[in-house]
Amino acid sequence: MKFNDLTIITITFNNEKELLYTMSYINPFIDLGAKSVIINGGNKLKKNIFHNNCTLIQEKDRGIFDALNKGMTYVKTKFFMKVHSGDKLIINEFKLSQILNKMKSDNFDLAIGNQLIPFKGFKRKHSSYFWRPLLLNFGVQPPHMPTIYDKNFVSNLKYDYKNTVIADFFFFKDLFANKPKWFDSKEYLIEMGPGGNTTSGFGSILLVSKELIKNYGILKGIFISAARLPFKILQAIK
Repeated sequence: MKFNDLTIITITFNNEKELLYTMSYINPFIDLGAKSVIINGGNKLKKNIFHNNCTLIQEKDRGIFDALNKGMTYVKTKFFMKVHSGDKLIINEFKLSQILNKMKSDNFDLAIGNQLIPFKGFKRKHSSYFWRPLLLNFGVQPPHMPTIYDKNFVSNLKYDYKNTVIADFFFFKDLFANKPKWFDSKEYLIEMGPGGNTTSGFGSILLVSKELIKNYGILKGIFISAARLPFKILQAIK
């Protein structure tokens, strides 16, 4: 079982302990051929504490989405995915290999999956089961962390780092405007670490609403903010 066609991008900023925790789950895949790209915008890290096959880029950036843009430029493999510092890669080697083989054999551009999110003492599901591209009109993107991308399909796309919490939503809007061939892997790939900007309860709803209003105007922004909530609930029950 080899993962030579896969790169795992990891973004970190002044959280070395959490990064090492995350890398402990990524390293088994690196041992099987996967590439690792770590983008560090904070204090310098020691290269020798990481796997020899990690590419460590250490320079200032303008936030997580600017760092992601940078990380994608270092991908040289056919596929890539994201596992950020503090997160946990929970899919096993066999199931991940099955997903990649399906992408290769059937020429898929995306494989969308599921993730777990810690929330007030329990793990909340964030599932792609009910998600369809039509829901982008209501401000709902699929789980972005457990998505696997074909590098060539997204090579001309970038995150708008001026949006601090919903750049992933607009990234998916641009991506699906190009009509990708995609499938739902139905697998849980990621268990996110605590403290995500869009996963932390009522405060995150306000942050998302503010940026939707900034991008769409007051009326449409409020409409999309309200419309997305029932769909977000559906994503948490399957």
